Amino acid sequence: MTLTITGRVVETRNNGTKATTSFSQRLKFLRTPDSWTAVDAQNDDGSWASGGNLALAEVARPHG
Repeated sequence: MTLTITGRVVETRNNGTKATTSFSQRLKFLRTPDSWTAVDAQNDDGSWASGGNLALAEVARPHG
């Protein structure tokens, strides 16, 4: 499953000032028996961090 995660990072400094940075990140998730796990992230240029080769067939298990 591929999802786009968007959010905002807010940092508060000792002097009380805040720095805010928005982000958007496409992630690929793998379903495991107990949960979903992020397994890959898309770079700014559209390529995937894995190079497109996750070898998920080696770890995939059926779920019912």
